[in-house]
Amino acid sequence: MELNLDSLEQLLKSFEENVYFYPNPGNAGDSLIACATFQFFDKIGLNYELVKDASFDATGKTVMYGGGGNFGGEESRAGQFVKKYKDTAKNLVFLPHTIFGAEQLLASLKSNAHIICRERVSYDHVNKTSPNAHVYLHDDIVFQSDHSKFIAKEPKVNFLPYLVKEFTSRLLGQSDYDFGLSLKGYLSYKAFLKTIPERRKKNDKVLKAFRVDVERTSDVVPEGNVDLSAVLELSSCQKDLAALSCYHFLNEINAYEEVHTNRLHIAIGAACLGKNVKLHANNYFKIRAIYEYSILGKFDNVEWVDN
Repeated sequence: MELNLDSLEQLLKSFEENVYFYPNPGNAGDSLIACATFQFFDKIGLNYELVKDASFDATGKTVMYGGGGNFGGEESRAGQFVKKYKDTAKNLVFLPHTIFGAEQLLASLKSNAHIICRERVSYDHVNKTSPNAHVYLHDDIVFQSDHSKFIAKEPKVNFLPYLVKEFTSRLLGQSDYDFGLSLKGYLSYKAFLKTIPERRKKNDKVLKAFRVDVERTSDVVPEGNVDLSAVLELSSCQKDLAALSCYHFLNEINAYEEVHTNRLHIAIGAACLGKNVKLHANNYFKIRAIYEYSILGKFDNVEWVDN
């Protein structure tokens, strides 16, 4: 079933009780997704609480998992989330997501599962493998957000509590990065901010922002490249950290006239800010599928580039 904005609102508000929102953990692009989701929830007046840690008990509750591309098999973060909560939650809702693999897990879903896919490849896959779940199709939630509000004013964040928790977790041999700030991420973020003035001088009016992680399509990146989604990652699971990450992420994109990237949310952010975008594929179907469903014919400022 394909949803428009009104029917998406109706679906989310049909869960009359308070809902619990678990943002998809990840990089600065995931922070943009989280901020867009918070904005949409507030716009439609949805009552929600943010899941604060991994000990959350979903028994008898409506749980919403944030949109993204983290459902790539049963052992992915999203796959583990489904396994943990699918049998205890009253309603298990996935906001617009890219999904592949995990056939047995998807087949085990019951009628309490509501899966929203953000492109047709995932939609067809989930429809085929999840006969008992409710399956929907809707654009990535970032397309409908007001980006100007994310860059209007720099959020103020007290990093100290997050860093104290990080050091304490290290001393105890624990890790809860999904809900906090890693030291590596913090140092990377601070270091990148110092380079911004010089980078903008060197790169003129073109931002080259290709990924250098496991989804890269080449070991060779262009001169002056910066994987913006990675270097501005803080935490998409904390409102203040997500807002700060999103602020710098979009402001850096907004400083250029043209953006070359194979990062989905760099491309979406740039497109929505009116930049000229040269969009390349990642190493699987995600970007091409979203380009065909949500961008082609709607954003004249985005050009697909075959690798």
